[in-house]
Amino acid sequence: MEAGSETVKHILCSALVFLLLTGFVSFASHVAPPPNTVLSVAFSPDGKKVITGTWGGTVRIWDAGSGKELQRFVHAD
Repeated sequence: MEAGSETVKHILCSALVFLLLTGFVSFASHVAPPPNTVLSVAFSPDGKKVITGTWGGTVRIWDAGSGKELQRFVHAD
């Protein structure tokens, strides 16, 4: 096993759990997803924060430890 691979596994598992707990919804490609469908997820370099982006244009920053929302940015047309 290469150095760091356990860290990668931990991050991927954490991301999956986070998506399941925050209501991630899968969707068929021919149907527009609900606006709150999470399309992207990224961790901060220190692993303490998670950022999510939704189909509806909302970006949220979360505390990775508690799961609490820290900040929200909403796209305005």
